Amino acid sequence: MSASGSTTSQPATVARGFAGSVLCTWDAARILECSPRHVRRLCQTGDLPAQRTQSGWLIEQSALDTFRHRRTHELPAQAPAVRDRP
Repeated sequence: MSASGSTTSQPATVARGFAGSVLCTWDAARILECSPRHVRRLCQTGDLPAQRTQSGWLIEQSALDTFRHRRTHELPAQAPAVRDRP
């Protein structure tokens, strides 16, 4: 219970670090359609903004949405098809 008498559903570290909803690597992986290991690598390299905790990474929903939007708009143009050689 908090000082005001209500219970909180998120740990205090999450409330201080993030304003919106928070996802774990498994949830982010499901949304991105990749493995949790890949999400952890994105967090470690800073490509996906996240907060490191003792139990893993916490990713703000808005950061994941921004990452997805950026990724879909930065895809390289498809290489031209290689023509068959005689």
